[in-house]
Amino acid sequence: MLAQILPSGGATLLRNGAPIFINLSGVVERIPFDYPKEMSEILSAKPTIFVDRDIAMAWTPYEFYIDNVLDHEGTNIWSFARQDGRWFISGLADNSHKLA
Repeated sequence: MLAQILPSGGATLLRNGAPIFINLSGVVERIPFDYPKEMSEILSAKPTIFVDRDIAMAWTPYEFYIDNVLDHEGTNIWSFARQDGRWFISGLADNSHKLA
């Protein structure tokens, strides 16, 4: 995952109405790769994507499952930058929320 990001890029994660500001390396570090349960994230709607030369963005609503049970949902807004012909994630905003 680290090969796909600009490590010093920024992320804003909204959790319980409060923003957490970290860099993209910190986002990857938050992922529990050794979690004992199965985790999956699926897009819940068609993403909206815009590209202008060497920048792009994607709006991606999602549902997150743990052991095939819907745990939370939200929307990610991804920012991308192209460097040397490759696209990298340069920013992220996520409004994850538990279901009511």
